[in-house]
Amino acid sequence: MTSPLAFQRGHSSAKLPLRNYPVAYILSLLLLVFSVRTTFSFESGSGNVTLGGKSVGIVQTMSDTDTLQNRIQLGFVLSITALLIAKRGRQVMEEMRRNKVITLSAVLALASTAWSQEPARTALFATYLALDILFAFYLVSRFTPDELLRLFSVTGVLAVLSSICMALLLPKYGIDFKAPGGPWQGLFTHKNACAIELTFFLCAMLFSAARGYSKIYRLLFIAAAVGTIIKTQSRTGWLGVGLLLLFAASFHILKRFPRKDQILLAIIIVAAGGALISLSVDYFPQALTVLGKDSTMSGRTSIWYYVLLSIWKRPLLGYGFSAFWLGMKGESANVITGFGFLQNHAQNGLLDVWLQTGAIGMAIVVIWLFQALRNAVRTLRPQSPNYVGWYLGVLLMTLFYNIGERTLLVPDDLSFIVMVVAAAGLATEARRLRNVQGRTARTPILVRPGVPPLCLSRKSP
Repeated sequence: MTSPLAFQRGHSSAKLPLRNYPVAYILSLLLLVFSVRTTFSFESGSGNVTLGGKSVGIVQTMSDTDTLQNRIQLGFVLSITALLIAKRGRQVMEEMRRNKVITLSAVLALASTAWSQEPARTALFATYLALDILFAFYLVSRFTPDELLRLFSVTGVLAVLSSICMALLLPKYGIDFKAPGGPWQGLFTHKNACAIELTFFLCAMLFSAARGYSKIYRLLFIAAAVGTIIKTQSRTGWLGVGLLLLFAASFHILKRFPRKDQILLAIIIVAAGGALISLSVDYFPQALTVLGKDSTMSGRTSIWYYVLLSIWKRPLLGYGFSAFWLGMKGESANVITGFGFLQNHAQNGLLDVWLQTGAIGMAIVVIWLFQALRNAVRTLRPQSPNYVGWYLGVLLMTLFYNIGERTLLVPDDLSFIVMVVAAAGLATEARRLRNVQGRTARTPILVRPGVPPLCLSRKSP
């Protein structure tokens, strides 16, 4: 059965426009909702004021996004997601079997209900997480990599254009008044969230294929995405975009060379990157000053200190999935009191996972990230398809953003869903290449009359 969104080379399915398929519209809207973590900026406008930020301190314990309307909206979105997953239940189950370690993350999150500070909350949010992982498996099993790349690119265009319109035409919602300087937040509820999610969309735009006038439009949309991220004034977002653009340029250059030359060029690039990192370490305070930051990375190091104190109280299993950050209730009160401001995550992806599911959960996440990196190395070769670069870019952005933010194991978040898509996609591509190499090794390459064929298989006499 041909996949309905086929549009690029490398697949035999019909090349029909994306607009011809109703499922494309549904999925694009779903991805857009997940990119804002199910709450748009115009739905939480009452919190978008100066006192809605850090100055509220420890007295703020509730979010205006937790309303009946938002709950109904979330239920509707997750119901559609569940129906899509159910329609391809057998194929999704097969992806679960192929990606056991990723699946184990959801299993452990559900199991943590048994020792959670808030069992009901853990059960609910762990179910959301499981649905997100299954949705990612649905996407991988339903569409080809090129089709997924196109789908994420189109959704990214919608997110960028909508965010620009919100900032210019509806600044009450599109500007983040919680931060000084009037940074843009667009469709999102925070400037950092806007920068992070648009970076993941930008990654798809950078590797999507285009020809003729489409290439011009693609460049314009890329410029619009970069400009919007700059307007968020998120220094983390700026660094992420710079890193992503450098990676995309390196990928497109490297894949034009033979594998031996690729290795040499990769070594040169890594050495140059290492030298740059070394210089950054030597001049770290000056670099932070240029970016408008201090040596505590906007207080992150202080948060990490108090978070680690809480981790050592339950190092193995954690406090339960999504059950640590409960405001002034439970163990999070100690972190908030020590730091002085309300927090809803640890400002580091792995530390946040450790808080929730313990060292076991963190080890599982590290293993599947390592597997993704290993598969990335195996799939990078001369003339690698663009979707391999997309997968690698998503993996790189995940590793980068989880230093000072979090995208790992975040329910109903596009940045986590696309990471699962990339990890599963890299595993599929690595298997495909192994199968191709296996068939090549058994293919006769020399046939002469009266002489048995010469075969490259190791089992050949």
